[in-house]
Order: sequence, then C-alpha cells, then structure tokens
Amino acid sequence: MQNIDLKAVIGFTGDVPGGLVVHPTNKYVLYPLGSTVVIRDVSKEQSQRFLRGHSDAVSCIAVSPSGRYVASGQVTYMGFQADAIVWDFETGEIVHRLNLHKVKVEGLAFSPNEQFLATLGRLGANIHRVFNQCTIISTFTSQSKEHSPVVTVWWYVADQSSDSARIQPGAKHIHRVAQSPW
Repeated sequence: MQNIDLKAVIGFTGDVPGGLVVHPTNKYVLYPLGSTVVIRDVSKEQSQRFLRGHSDAVSCIAVSPSGRYVASGQVTYMGFQADAIVWDFETGEIVHRLNLHKVKVEGLAFSPNEQFLATLGRLGANIHRVFNQCTIISTFTSQSKEHSPVVTVWWYVADQSSDSARIQPGAKHIHRVAQSPW
C-alpha cells in the first residue's frame, strides 16, 4: 500500500483547550489536527508544515520561549502510556519522546530558560513530571484542600538572577524546581 503525503489542511475545531498557539516570532500558528501538529506560516498563503509522530489525537501543545522547541502531548486508551514529544521547530525532527503518563497528557510548559519541560497527566490524576532533557528530575502529585483538579501547568520565575524556578500546576499548587544545565 502506497503512503499518501499530506500537503495541506483546512480547518481548526478548537476542541483542544489552548490548542491554537502563536510562535514567539508571531510568524507562525500551531494547532492540533488529529494526531498531527500543523505549523502554519501566516505570512504566506498555503504554507504549512506538519509534525507527525503521535499514535493518537494531540491533546496539548507548547512552544518554548525562544521558539526553538515545540512540545505536544497526546491522548490514548485506558491502561496505555500517552506520549509527550519534544520537536525541533526548524527541522521538524523529534528531539525527545517521553511516555510516562497514562491515558492523556493534559498540559505542557517549558521553563523560561528552556532547560526543563513540565508535563501534566490526565485530569483527575494530577500527576506532574518535570524533565531535564529525557530524565525525570521530579514527580509529584497535587491536590488542593477542596479536591479541585489541576487543569494547567506553567512556570513562575520571581527573580531572573535566581538559579531556581517554581512550577505552578493550577491555581493552588506550587512546586520548586532547581535549575541546572542540560
């Protein structure tokens, strides 16, 4: 059976929360379409690239602060691992494939210095992992006193001269992460 190459797509459903992401250069928008991440050059008509490597629907997307990396997570079936993939934006090549969440990767966030990637597992599990390159440096579970689920993850740096940052998975949870070079 011969493979058919994807040349262009039309449409965006908006089903993935935060799924329409603007690249830091403001020249590109990224969005999920099934198991593919579409990179659209907004300055050119019909200029698209595709990041293909997921086995199921893309559930979240993040772009590093410089725009050098893209991370995407996926949903899968109960009992199976859901991949988070880190891509090189320029080449479209897979830099890392991380598969330590079950069922779904709910959220992704690069640290401000791009040394770390924080991931959030499926809603309700509240499992977070922080990766330094391919190595897990932190795994923690967050649950507020009100038992509210954590639905997003982001980085907070109070002092740019500091050697550490805090990852804030949701409104009421803070976890300190020491910064170290890749």
